[in-house]
Amino acid sequence: MSDLRYGLRTYLRAPAFTLAAAVVLALGMGATTAIFTLVNSLLLEPLAYPDSGRLMWIWSVPPRNSTALNELSGGDFLEIRRQSRTFESLACFFRGSWNVTGIGEPQRLPGARVSEGFFETLGVRPMLGRGFLPDEHQTGREMVVIFSYGFWRQRFGGDPGAVGRHVTLDGIPYEVVGIMGPDFPLATEYDMWAPMPRDSIYANGARFRVLRAIGRLKKGVRLEHARAEATAMAAGLEQRFPGDRGYSLKLVTFTDQEVSGVRETLWIFAAAVGCVLLIACSNVASLLLARGAARVREMAVRAAVGASRAALVRQLLVESALLAVAGGALGFPLAVEGVRLLVALDPSAFPRAQEIQADWGVLGFAFLLSLITGLIFGIVPALRGSGVNLRDALKDGGRSGTAGRRGNRLRSTLVVIEVALGVMLMAGAGLLARSFRALTEVRRGYDTRNVLTMQIALTGVRYRDMVECERFLARLIPQVEQLPGVEAVGSTNNLPLSTERNTAGVWLDTQPVHSRETRIVLDNRVVTPGYFRAMGVPLLAGRFFEWTDRPEAPKVAIVNEAFAHQVFPQGDAVGRRVTMDAVPPWFLEIVGVVGSFRERSLTEEPRSEIFTVLTQTPMNWQTLVVRSAGDPAGLSGAVRGVIASVDKDVPVFNVRTMQEQMNQSLAQPRLRGALLAVFSVVALVLASLGIYGVIACAVAERRQEIGIRMALGARQDEVRRMVVAQGLKLTLAGLALGLVGAVATTRLLRGFLFGVSSGDPLTFVATAGVFIAVALAASYLPARRATQVDPLKVLREE
Repeated sequence: MSDLRYGLRTYLRAPAFTLAAAVVLALGMGATTAIFTLVNSLLLEPLAYPDSGRLMWIWSVPPRNSTALNELSGGDFLEIRRQSRTFESLACFFRGSWNVTGIGEPQRLPGARVSEGFFETLGVRPMLGRGFLPDEHQTGREMVVIFSYGFWRQRFGGDPGAVGRHVTLDGIPYEVVGIMGPDFPLATEYDMWAPMPRDSIYANGARFRVLRAIGRLKKGVRLEHARAEATAMAAGLEQRFPGDRGYSLKLVTFTDQEVSGVRETLWIFAAAVGCVLLIACSNVASLLLARGAARVREMAVRAAVGASRAALVRQLLVESALLAVAGGALGFPLAVEGVRLLVALDPSAFPRAQEIQADWGVLGFAFLLSLITGLIFGIVPALRGSGVNLRDALKDGGRSGTAGRRGNRLRSTLVVIEVALGVMLMAGAGLLARSFRALTEVRRGYDTRNVLTMQIALTGVRYRDMVECERFLARLIPQVEQLPGVEAVGSTNNLPLSTERNTAGVWLDTQPVHSRETRIVLDNRVVTPGYFRAMGVPLLAGRFFEWTDRPEAPKVAIVNEAFAHQVFPQGDAVGRRVTMDAVPPWFLEIVGVVGSFRERSLTEEPRSEIFTVLTQTPMNWQTLVVRSAGDPAGLSGAVRGVIASVDKDVPVFNVRTMQEQMNQSLAQPRLRGALLAVFSVVALVLASLGIYGVIACAVAERRQEIGIRMALGARQDEVRRMVVAQGLKLTLAGLALGLVGAVATTRLLRGFLFGVSSGDPLTFVATAGVFIAVALAASYLPARRATQVDPLKVLREE
């Protein structure tokens, strides 16, 4: 206790030192605690399901694409459920969306049709009401629905009486039988659940791959055993269903599924903040070493009156711990606010963003981190400070040039380490920044400026006839085109950079055999006339779709440049015929070739693609695309009004500009680049402070030497060069180590880079230039102070 009180008095007597050291530690520990908050919430905390570690997703993996995870067919699921011996229960669902009417404005609601045992497999129950009964999975009895907590609060005002009421979904009345709780994880994607009839076309047969399967492992069953069983079952499925040829099964834990997109990013952040924390520790250790040189006499006096070396070490470690706790106390609110700001700025970059928060576990981590940090940066100064020579320390006021020089060498070593770690961080941040810039400047093939998008869904009794869907859009689009400021209007079933995918198989007119093995699989979109103009996609040959391409006319298609070059290298795609794999087959004439554009991702080269026109292949799910002369956001209200004038019951949702769509697709690269840039700037600042501190201490210790040199005729510019050269030498040593480390560590970033290599020389040269410039600036102030030494005063002191 006496050590604690003495340490507090010591720091109170040196407030400037205490504040400086505490702030440096707060930066390092705040950053570390912030990243731990993300890791803890996303990777370590169990999901809100009972015994969530036993829950698995079951995916099919297509041939020739081992990274893709596809849904199962109904036949696949039934066979897996029949054969499996490792799962306690299995269930499945398919995604959909429904128009909700009769309770305020029409709204399109994402939801799922679920099989029997779905909620039981997850281990959850509705907060209000009940789950689905077995007989409600029969055709004709499935008109019951369970809503999410959020939708219940939004549309029913949190009224418990909502259970038992009826709502209209796609024109059909449904009874509300339950409300899920606020912590149900699937409510981040879905707002309603309804029973899937056992005899549904999706629940049986092998044609439609739309089922997402989940399972709960039996207690004691290891994941490896379940995966071995899945491998064996996949072989059986291939023999039973010809469409499964080449497919395999993959089991993924619920946690891995949730964080698969950010796991590597989080570990990179963890490594980065580890470097920042080490730099902060090195900085504070250097401060303590400098302070220890000034306390040599104090330590000698304590040793002279009987204090053992162990007691001195204990005292100095207690002081280090106090400093670390102060840094942690300042760093914890920085971490909390930093995480809150990070999630608020870009919630789409994180799964389960609403669950990310600092809890008692994070607070405990921050306290433990403080103690460990105190030990890390305090042990070396404590050992050096306690190892005093009484005779040398007490004679002549305790001055010892040799001890000071030894301490300065150790501080110099710490600065070299700081610079090396900072170089590694800045090189990584530079690569990610250049990669992000390359992504934003990549040739997309369409123009995202001044484009407004909004989804519409045509469902219910009126739109069961697909012809009515086509008529709705044929009335809507010309009216939207008449709005002031509108330049072009079209629609598509899947917008570029969205998560939705649609593929089709085609055979060329020159292929004599039409089989599964000979078909060409490519991306497929259904669009309206005007879509390509609205997206700014150029026509390279032939013509665009027109409203005169009616169902009774010959079916037509447009292909992109990638498909034309792949299949028709002579450039004669227009006028050729293809057969699309459908029931019955579609015979299409290619009437145009458009420029290729990046549909799936900005990082993917354009794929071969075929477009069909909505007038000949009507759909009830479209995204309206409106190009304006000015700010597209201002058109939203006017376009909504036109839609309501055509049919007031058609909901409008996912209203956003195309630029916002692109920004969302860049959320992960932006997050990685921004955070690593912040960490590298912090590292640069701390490293510059370290260089300044070492050079300033060296100047103070060499004050007499500098005075004598100047008395013997040394010029001020020579003294400045001597001091600056010392700082530059430390920086160059750190650069050499850091660049070698950066070449090795930036290889880990290869999977995140686009348009730049992990060994990009420009990035490394720029990093070196920044650190050299900072080192020169940090060394100049002590160098200037060194030239102000009065030689006569120094000689009189000698």
